[in-house]
Amino acid sequence: ESEQVHIQLGGPGEMVVVYTSQDESVDSSVAYWEADEPGLVLVANGSSSAYSQLMWLEARALTDPPLGAAGAQPSELMALQDTTSWASHLPVAPFGRSQSYHAAAARPTSGLGEYNNPAMYYNSPLVHTVPLPR
Repeated sequence: ESEQVHIQLGGPGEMVVVYTSQDESVDSSVAYWEADEPGLVLVANGSSSAYSQLMWLEARALTDPPLGAAGAQPSELMALQDTTSWASHLPVAPFGRSQSYHAAAARPTSGLGEYNNPAMYYNSPLVHTVPLPR
């Protein structure tokens, strides 16, 4: 089951359907038909991909935006930045703390997340891209 669907122009005479899913078993295929031949169902196949990225937090824009409602509470951002719950228990850590140990500040900080903090990575859903030939 797809969660977002976008239809866009492709090359000459081509439409491209892009949709997302969290489920790896979802096929990258689209069933369609021409307007003048509704009984002839065609199937186009495409591909899927996913990506990960290290998050950049702009704390003030998320907690106190100039327009609209806040998208996050300061405590939520601080929880992402705080690694004390797991980084102090690593067996390789001298003095009970690894290099990943980071206690959150009194206020969330802005900037690029720490690469050694798994909570600071965004993992996308699968993005399926299916060109529909003419």
